[in-house]
Amino acid sequence: MQKTVAKISLLTIRENAVFWKKHSGVKLCAVVKDDAYGHGAAEVAAALQNIADCFAVSNIDEAVAVQSATDKDILILTPPATDEEAREIALRGCIMSVDSAFTACAAASSADFLKKLFSKNSREEREDETFVRVHIKTNTGMNRFGCDGAAFTRVCELLKNTSGVRAEGIFSHLAGIQPRENAAAQREIFLRQCAVAERYFGRLTRHLSATAGACLSGDYAFDMVRIGLGLYGYLPEGCLPLAAVKRGRGGKMFSPVRPAMKAYARCIESRTYKSGFIGYGANAGERGEKLHAVNAGYGGGFFRKQKNGMGGGENAALPCMDCSIRYGFQPRGKQICVMKNAEETARAAGTIPYEVLCAVGSHAEREYI
Repeated sequence: MQKTVAKISLLTIRENAVFWKKHSGVKLCAVVKDDAYGHGAAEVAAALQNIADCFAVSNIDEAVAVQSATDKDILILTPPATDEEAREIALRGCIMSVDSAFTACAAASSADFLKKLFSKNSREEREDETFVRVHIKTNTGMNRFGCDGAAFTRVCELLKNTSGVRAEGIFSHLAGIQPRENAAAQREIFLRQCAVAERYFGRLTRHLSATAGACLSGDYAFDMVRIGLGLYGYLPEGCLPLAAVKRGRGGKMFSPVRPAMKAYARCIESRTYKSGFIGYGANAGERGEKLHAVNAGYGGGFFRKQKNGMGGGENAALPCMDCSIRYGFQPRGKQICVMKNAEETARAAGTIPYEVLCAVGSHAEREYI
């Protein structure tokens, strides 16, 4: 076996999902974009079929993978970049994010396309199948996607006056929850946007909070929360005090969710250093020093830094693409845990758990336990 192995507990992901659903008291949108943060989107969707109310992905290709495992609604978070992409979203029956006049027009064009297609291919046209379902993406301060001001009103007008498009929801994304005053200001903007949208469409499904927002009070939950990182066992930076469980005599705080993935590599070589270099570069060792190599490197998602957060030992040099030389003796074939906790790995590597999970999980051979 020449790949890193990611051992993933689907039971843990289910338990984490149950926590968020109970904690928020509203609908749960399980975010499985980027192959469920490296955990396997189809497998995670299947595991959450009876817990999640819907799923969210980044693009239509991810949606297709998830549709093989669930019949629940799938929201595509990234607005379509082209008319062709919008049509594919409509054909697949997914929920489209509309964040501009362009995407509103693309949704309208897709509705016309569906109507002509079903009219041509079916004697009995089913009205529901000719509707393009959309959630309006607003900007409350992150300035990534989303409309605001006059553009927001224009989107509402376009959608309202377009037959074949059904506005079902409105959502945004908090730019951050610290300081708390900034989070509160973003919430107030979202409330005003919801009030405007609902004058056009009536009651919509409102969702503002991803994992960080879901750690705040119920005022940020609205009708649904979108949980990504929290499903896989981690809280965004600064969120532990908001969602922690206190245990023990001292009331020590613990995260209410548990990591679902651990990564393992195998020792593929052990030697005693005699002369020359250790790996690439000018690193030299001490004669008689024990070294071993494991089958995990930057090609497997670990950064090309000597101190890259890889667990189970200490790197003796910069990682190679498919292996890392480490200090000490290990028997050939031994399985070594090189990532026990993505937060610890990220802290040592100078990054965030999201990046570690996506990088390591997407390159590993997955084993579901």
